[in-house]
Amino acid sequence: MMNGSDCEEVGALAYGRQGEDVTTNALVKVRKTTTTTKLRPYKIITVCLSSLFVITVSIIMAQHYLSRKYTDSQQPLCSSVRAFSWKELYQVTNGFEKLLGKGSFGEVYKGTIRWPQPHLIAVKKLVDSNEYSEQEFANEVQSIGQIHHRNLVRMIGYCKEGKHRMLVFEFMPGGSLRSFLFNPEKRPPWRWRAEAAVAIARGLEYLHDGCSVPIIHCDIKPDNILLDDHGVPRITDFGISKLLGSQQVHATVTHIRGTRGYIAPEWLRGDARVDTKADVYSFGVVLLEMICCRRCQEPVTPGLAEGAEDDETVTLFGWAAQMVCARRADLLLHGDDDDAEESVEQFARVALWCIEPNPLLRPTMHQVVQMLETRDRAQVVALPDPPGCYMESSPLIPRLRLNEIDTDQRV
Repeated sequence: MMNGSDCEEVGALAYGRQGEDVTTNALVKVRKTTTTTKLRPYKIITVCLSSLFVITVSIIMAQHYLSRKYTDSQQPLCSSVRAFSWKELYQVTNGFEKLLGKGSFGEVYKGTIRWPQPHLIAVKKLVDSNEYSEQEFANEVQSIGQIHHRNLVRMIGYCKEGKHRMLVFEFMPGGSLRSFLFNPEKRPPWRWRAEAAVAIARGLEYLHDGCSVPIIHCDIKPDNILLDDHGVPRITDFGISKLLGSQQVHATVTHIRGTRGYIAPEWLRGDARVDTKADVYSFGVVLLEMICCRRCQEPVTPGLAEGAEDDETVTLFGWAAQMVCARRADLLLHGDDDDAEESVEQFARVALWCIEPNPLLRPTMHQVVQMLETRDRAQVVALPDPPGCYMESSPLIPRLRLNEIDTDQRV
């Protein structure tokens, strides 16, 4: 009430209008309690879940952002292969101090990893190649890291940091087959050599037939066959040909001294298509070396046979071919393990089949394993005769002498 009688409109109260001549105080009654809207339970749950989702997405995005801070060399490609930095490998090899060997595809150094427990490793520094891209290298390393076989050296890590390309393998304490096979002081017994040859053939068969994509080794030789602490042979350097690229591998392998004797003829001719049969040829050369304990490029001395001229030389291929044709494969053993005559002829025939100059006439590694493991004499007799080219180019044993030996065997 204003002035005791007049009533102001509600709007005047709302906007606080007051006459200039008014001296009377007005009391306005205001409700003290207000009605509150009560949230339903499902609305609370919805708000909580929405908040949780936002937080989760934020964490994931933050982790992804932080991971991009690291270089590609620090990102593991698969669970079985570890990514090393150049600094780590430099430390574990003590500055690449202990050189184990130098092969067609790079240098190998000895190192020691101390986590999760101390164990030895072999670090291979790959030769430079500009044929592969970053992604191709990553994909091939991942592929190699997933290959596991008893007769293959396992790859446990890699490094691709800047210009550095390195692979980390388990260490083989037995050394290479070359150092063991051609030891003049202690020749390994034939039984071990035969078992080792079958094991190598199985490993190579797995590379050709057991992987999702056939892997051509391109450099099978005794230096690339290592022995573990139990004397079991294992093939190393497999898959590196895919890392370097075909052109780089061809240029590297064909120009490395001591490797040309194991290279298939089609490689030296520069044929465009080189397949798994190139590995078969190389295995045949290695198998002959394991039978005779002689290097493939080492000429057989003329004094080994009567009738040879002083200036005559012969390759291991020609000598073995003539011995097999004369039914005297036992002479390839130099007198050790005389009771192994039949198995020696069997292995020698398989080896000569593998080194057939025409790749179409060579066996597959699956056939090689079958023929090395068979005990069926009929299958051994049915093996192809040695290639004629090795017979014709080998003057070590005169043809007359061969005929005499063959006649004596038949009588």
